[in-house]
Amino acid sequence: MPPSLKPVTYKTFGLLTLVSLFSYSTQANCKYGYFGDTCGFKCHCDGGDSHCTEGNCTKGCDHKYIGPLCQYRAFPPIEEPSTRWMMDGNPNTCNNGNRHLVAVPTFVTRVTYMRVTFRKPDRINKTEISMYHVANGTDIVMTCSRRFTRQVDEAGKVYDVPCYTARPTHSITFDGEGALHLCEILISPGRNIAPFQTVFKFVGDKSQRLNAALDGLIYQDRLSLQDCAYTTQRKYQLTYPAKNEVNMILVFNSPETDSPLIKFRVELESRRNNEFYIFNKVDNSYSAFFIIIPDLNPGDIKKLDIRKPIGGSSFFLCEVETLGEQYCCTQNFLLGSCIENTTDNLPACHKRENTPCKAGFIGDFCEDPCPRGYHGHLCKSKCDDHCHEHKCDPVTGDCIECNPGYHGSKCLKRCPSGFYGSGCSKECSIHCKTNKHFTRECDYVTGHCLNGCLNGRIGENCQYDKCSDHCKGGNKQCDGRFGTCLSGCEPGYIGLECYSECPKGTYGDECLQECRQTCDNGECDNINGNCTKGCIAGFQGAGLCDTACEQGTYGKGCKEECSPNCIGGKCDIVTGKCFQCDIVTGKCFRECSVGYKPPLCNEECDRPYFGTNCAQRCSSSCQGGLCHPFTGVCNLCKPGAYGSRCHKECPQGKYGVGCLMNCADNCQGQTSCEADTGTCTKCPPGRRGPSCNDECNFGKYGPGCNHFCSEYCHKGVCNKVDGSCTEGCVGNYKPPACLSK
Repeated sequence: MPPSLKPVTYKTFGLLTLVSLFSYSTQANCKYGYFGDTCGFKCHCDGGDSHCTEGNCTKGCDHKYIGPLCQYRAFPPIEEPSTRWMMDGNPNTCNNGNRHLVAVPTFVTRVTYMRVTFRKPDRINKTEISMYHVANGTDIVMTCSRRFTRQVDEAGKVYDVPCYTARPTHSITFDGEGALHLCEILISPGRNIAPFQTVFKFVGDKSQRLNAALDGLIYQDRLSLQDCAYTTQRKYQLTYPAKNEVNMILVFNSPETDSPLIKFRVELESRRNNEFYIFNKVDNSYSAFFIIIPDLNPGDIKKLDIRKPIGGSSFFLCEVETLGEQYCCTQNFLLGSCIENTTDNLPACHKRENTPCKAGFIGDFCEDPCPRGYHGHLCKSKCDDHCHEHKCDPVTGDCIECNPGYHGSKCLKRCPSGFYGSGCSKECSIHCKTNKHFTRECDYVTGHCLNGCLNGRIGENCQYDKCSDHCKGGNKQCDGRFGTCLSGCEPGYIGLECYSECPKGTYGDECLQECRQTCDNGECDNINGNCTKGCIAGFQGAGLCDTACEQGTYGKGCKEECSPNCIGGKCDIVTGKCFQCDIVTGKCFRECSVGYKPPLCNEECDRPYFGTNCAQRCSSSCQGGLCHPFTGVCNLCKPGAYGSRCHKECPQGKYGVGCLMNCADNCQGQTSCEADTGTCTKCPPGRRGPSCNDECNFGKYGPGCNHFCSEYCHKGVCNKVDGSCTEGCVGNYKPPACLSK
């Protein structure tokens, strides 16, 4: 077992073995409130950082976090009248006699962990949990592996259940005798893996404190903007070197008065076929934070860009969280810098240390080889950091493969001059300039030419003979070292160097336009949007596919004729099936399935509609007018609203997206603020401003600072709250208010 895990007790439920309490040991000298080998983990303990000991929360987790070491950010399900007790935060309000329960997650993402609380102990094994993903109107069932279910409390009423679903989860069901005693549910899309990534700093960049956006503190927790990141490049970029799964992105803005993000763009690049996901905010509204759910499957992120539009200015950024999981690492336990990517996407079990096994094996019967990242006797030795994905022979510790830039059995030797990459198998480019010894030099990991390029070539590896032809502007200007197009890309291209065509299904300037739904296979020309593979069945029109088949024809290219036996010669333009019509009026009875729009009934409802024949409109409180085409459940609520269809205003004391933000402490009673902006609706006497942070101006006091100090207060000074003259009275007037003699 790796030495960093210290199990305290084990508890067994039939075939289910779980760790009921553990802590994370670290030798790093971390600052207060942080822990881990690299100090990348932020404590999230109930009662604050003083209750965090090496990652173990002595009083349990903060209410927004669950899972091992309280690292998984969690959200309650959507509130419904029949299941309001699931999310009220009160463990004493529970299910009342229903053996079948349905919970709808607030956000449709993959699920990593759930926390379930029961009225009675030991009910987890009497509860069947199923997850559902909806595709084309069909429910796909997913199950949670219960192998690593962890008991959280001593009474056996609270459990953390790891799930790691392969698809986004639309609903969760709880069945059986255990469901009768269910009291509370929290659902997590993952833990924040952003602190373990690399912040990219551009050449000549004068940005400051770039890592401050990865310290786990949002602006309400900060003393000043000096604790936020500040970029002068209109861009903030993270690179993700290890395999990961990102299910949700949280971007915490700076205060509205301090250069926040208003109009901006988030661009994600996936490792899978270099897919891109683009989120654009184009309106002028301010929000304290944004929730982005990337439409990537799997969500293995290579790079994340947050940028202002071309011509935009510098900005402050207080925090970026990317919620999910990161795989392939040096630490293999229930929570580390990342987790072991086993066949069921869960960490491997850890056995007792006193088992007399040969080097390279552990387990009660010495049946298990060392988990990834460890080798030797009792698997106590770590594979070298330069072993690729930290994989090494469990007996000898020899690396299976070296990270780029290293070679040798243990990958301890750096590549010799002139070579780079995995196993030092690649030679530096012939276009790299030589050093004084006439040897071509390049970075031993990436191959970037260290002394520049020969013959006017450009790019970090001197791989381009000129700027991309797709750089915007007549002179095709780009950065002479990196090849980055200075004015962006021409329509139809994307990426810093503008060599990549728009992702499938998009086209045009910055790939912001979507191909027409009538294009076959959803593909179109990356520049002008013309359908490159023709039209889907039922449509025609050169390039545009914008014309439905004429009456009496159907199918691909509208080349088929309806049966002469169809009434009026009318048939479905896609399938050719005859319409069912009233023999007198000719009115068709045809009705589409829920979530699909007429006349073809083969496309989901356009925003903002849903339901049968797309006749119902999504709630005006749905963010961007987006809701589920079958159920009308909003993808995300506008700030200030919550509920399955965003039909409810935030409860007192809460505001913002998902009602996750607390009203400012200075709002009177800490309960009165605008549900969308957080502006205090009422300040206590003596205070003013949107967050009631400012005292009354000189000479004023009381509620709303609407009262004037007595003219007989000495020097005009009075108490900001009650108006009493703090420096006494003049002219024989009597204290405390100096209003009478």
